[in-house]
Amino acid sequence: MQLQEYKSSKLSHLVISIFERKVTIPLQVTMLPDHTVSLIFNLGEKIKKAQGIKVNSEIFNPTSTFCFITGLHTEPLYFDMQGLHSFGLNLKPSAIRAFWGVPVSEFQDIVVDWQIKNELSFIEDNLRKRNSFRERAIWLEDYFLEKLKRVDVGYSTQLSKLMTLIESDLYSGQRPDIYNYTGYSKMHTNRIFKEWIGLPPGKVLRYRQFLKAIELMHQEKYNLTQIGYSCGFYDQSHFIRVFEEFAKMTPGAYQRQKTPIRGILAT
Repeated sequence: MQLQEYKSSKLSHLVISIFERKVTIPLQVTMLPDHTVSLIFNLGEKIKKAQGIKVNSEIFNPTSTFCFITGLHTEPLYFDMQGLHSFGLNLKPSAIRAFWGVPVSEFQDIVVDWQIKNELSFIEDNLRKRNSFRERAIWLEDYFLEKLKRVDVGYSTQLSKLMTLIESDLYSGQRPDIYNYTGYSKMHTNRIFKEWIGLPPGKVLRYRQFLKAIELMHQEKYNLTQIGYSCGFYDQSHFIRVFEEFAKMTPGAYQRQKTPIRGILAT
């Protein structure tokens, strides 16, 4: 697999990276949840076999249209493909709400064709006019910077700062109460989290603990007991229970099967 990435400092609060990926050989992978959303454009020809499994186990072909989106996944996603030339954005969940005004919760655990036809036609025409990855990345960066001028991302910025504070307390062994941190009512806090992060507050905390555990498992200096306590779990059973909620496997099973790429398992 060939991969190129461009990190946009101007869009870093919403866009993790702009990427171009070429898969030229058969590839079967399991992708664990990573609290991101991806908008993917197919720059190559439609291919005979590029199947994935949605969380509800339906088979889909993500290259049947020019563009598709992998939503906010809370369970593993499975891909089986023969080849793909894709270009896209790896996004923080709040980008869905910021760029298109759609609550992130509507994109939980799905992979779907993206149906904003006029905008996609414009994007496709401009991407195909440019010959290099960097030219495409710079054009797309400018395009989304222009979109941001017309939206209010205040909640996104506030929630990002809030989660940094909450995670600091969580990993130091405290049990943070998100509703006290926000200063809003429980109902309003739940609504903001589902709209901008895609999940209710309690599940967001468990998700972040899971992701922190994945990160530490790729640092060989930690054993599973140390990782569990470093991520704010009460004990090993609590660690296993939360990890299985998102990975559908135990921490030990992941550690045995992991690849050099975090959250990706070869099958």
